[in-house]
Amino acid sequence: MSTFEQILDGVEYLHEKDIIHRDLKPKNILFKGDVVKIADFGLAKEGVLSPLYPHTQGIGTHFYWSPEQRGGEYYNKKSDVFSLGIIWAEIWHNKTMDNDSERFLTWAREIPLVFPDEQTDQQTIPSEIKQMISAMTKKRA
Repeated sequence: MSTFEQILDGVEYLHEKDIIHRDLKPKNILFKGDVVKIADFGLAKEGVLSPLYPHTQGIGTHFYWSPEQRGGEYYNKKSDVFSLGIIWAEIWHNKTMDNDSERFLTWAREIPLVFPDEQTDQQTIPSEIKQMISAMTKKRA
């Protein structure tokens, strides 16, 4: 199972348990050999199947916030899906971000996410992957 599939399985498990992580980012994804673990549940919220939550101001890593979180709107577990889309885009783009400001300028300002037309490790990101990531990173009403 790929790294990203393990991350997806972990988030799916959380959502099945009625939990929103609310701070998914690369620094909260840990590795032990080939096993991936999701960490830092300090901002996790239970009750994702109940009504949408208003955004809690000033918490989390805003570079991975969904548009709903960024705008102070109500949100649900789909906000975690947005964060996963940004993470997946970073994995596929294979771009090392030097700092969070560079990450923000590169990815988070583009909603839906727009990919550069450059190649990654001598291979182009497949259009199906771009479409999936774009779907994951669009605003959900």
